[in-house]
Amino acid sequence: MVQKEQSAVMLGAQNVLTQVRKAVVGKDNVLLWVMAAILAKGHILLEDIPGVGKTTMALAFSKALDLSCNRMQFTPDVLPSDVTGYSVMHPGTNELEYKAGAVLCNLFLADELNRATSRSQSALFLCKHKKRKRLPAKKNRDYSRNWSVGHRASVTPPVTVVV
Repeated sequence: MVQKEQSAVMLGAQNVLTQVRKAVVGKDNVLLWVMAAILAKGHILLEDIPGVGKTTMALAFSKALDLSCNRMQFTPDVLPSDVTGYSVMHPGTNELEYKAGAVLCNLFLADELNRATSRSQSALFLCKHKKRKRLPAKKNRDYSRNWSVGHRASVTPPVTVVV
């Protein structure tokens, strides 16, 4: 039974890599590392010169795996709430509405993270370290079709690709 599951995972991974190779050429070693990070539900740091397809690679993986993908360009003016989300009070109804941050996705691309303030970096690292993003209490929320979100739900963080 275990061998059948392993074979199915390997076949699925090969199919995904075949799809991604249609968009990204000449980066086979990097593609294997990214695939391993996705299978391990981990994170990966890609360092390379600008313009060689790191963002294209992340988008290709998200499309091949049918994952929601967000990209955030980290600049000195990015706030922690831009990463994690925030609640807004509506004056007429006195209800809080949660505005989801960029980290609420299945595959998160953090571009130029080193340019962000330490507070914004900490917000991202805290989500990664805690293995979840705490959402405010509210019924009938659906932030992504792959997550079940309810009263005081915890959402598992995405695979993070830092470029």
